[in-house]
Amino acid sequence: MFMSTKKHANLTPSLIEYCFNHPSQVVFETTEKCNLACRYCTFRELYSHKHARGLDRLISMDINTADILLDYYLNLWKHKNYSQKEVYVSFYGGEPLMNFGLIKHVVEKIVKQENELHIIPIFSMTTNATLLERNLEFFVNHKFRLLISLDGDFEGNSLRVFGNNKANSFSSVFNTALKIKKEFPDYYKENVSFNAVLHNKNGLDKLILFFEKELEKEPLFSPISDIEINENFKEEFESMQISFQQATQEATEECAQKLWDKYMHNNPYVTQLTSHIFNNSGNVYKDLNSLMLGESIKEGAFPSGTCLPFTKKVFLTARGLILPCERISHNNCLGRIENNHLEISFEQIANIYNGYYKKLSSQCVRCDYKQACLHCVFQDDQFRESGKCISFSTNKKVEELYKQILLSHPSIYQRIMNETVIK
Repeated sequence: MFMSTKKHANLTPSLIEYCFNHPSQVVFETTEKCNLACRYCTFRELYSHKHARGLDRLISMDINTADILLDYYLNLWKHKNYSQKEVYVSFYGGEPLMNFGLIKHVVEKIVKQENELHIIPIFSMTTNATLLERNLEFFVNHKFRLLISLDGDFEGNSLRVFGNNKANSFSSVFNTALKIKKEFPDYYKENVSFNAVLHNKNGLDKLILFFEKELEKEPLFSPISDIEINENFKEEFESMQISFQQATQEATEECAQKLWDKYMHNNPYVTQLTSHIFNNSGNVYKDLNSLMLGESIKEGAFPSGTCLPFTKKVFLTARGLILPCERISHNNCLGRIENNHLEISFEQIANIYNGYYKKLSSQCVRCDYKQACLHCVFQDDQFRESGKCISFSTNKKVEELYKQILLSHPSIYQRIMNETVIK
């Protein structure tokens, strides 16, 4: 039923250039600074900071750096034959609201030229919401899609504390959320969502109950990042960390069932099954770039679960580095803003990726996960340097897992096809 290729494809500079010029999302890291001191923050001592971004070296993006990338895209978006319809323009941190001036500048510059653009800009921001109230109407007026970080109730949020006095940030965030819900109910319903980090102070039961009861929302949830952990703090990291598997095992039966119903799209087992189904179908495209470049992408298999560069987003760091997303180390930058210019070599990027593919392909082609791999080469130093993957499997347990999922949750397949596929 499922076919695989024994030869990996090569990325071409022209394909990468096309993806860079047609991003579905452009993200500005407005600042590395934050007014909170979350214990699991990747800028703090829990992490090794191989990219030299310790707490004493945090910076904010200047407007000139943002303008160079923004002007590049504004010029492209004015071409009448530009093929990307909607483009998310997003802001990230640190806490992005600690550099609100840059956010305001970027948004107003786009809005001022909106009649000349052949895209629909959609503004979004990930925020801790502690500074949101002072400029709330700006975000409501521009229909920002807000992703607010909150780890549940007061106890569950206890690792998210203010940097100046270590006080729990819960009341500040919760009260702001309630204010938006009360004063802008339609906006709150359509544009506000929440993300919670799973750790030893909360759990899926408490998280789901709190958000559904108090905020009438279905939260996203994610584990603590395990990239570049400081060996001196590994024991503390392990005491805080809870995997999704562990969290589901500790959940009540009612909560566990919700993970297959209401929270299906936030369930990593379903995510992997969906990837397996889609990658074997031969006619499913994850985004517009994949559709436009379909034949080029189908020439062969690209090893590992590493996203093709810029197919999901273009991420500009506060330091002017260009990354394919916010989840990877600065050591893996693919371009930069330097000397008032955008410097990027699509040929060099192709060589980097193809070099990794060559190193990984002999292992990946034999792996049971090859049609549903979510393992990124940029998030695993050993994987990238040696080609050895900790998830490698040839014991057919993956196929058995998928069979068990489909047998125990027979409606999942139909829901994947109906709710995930854009027809």
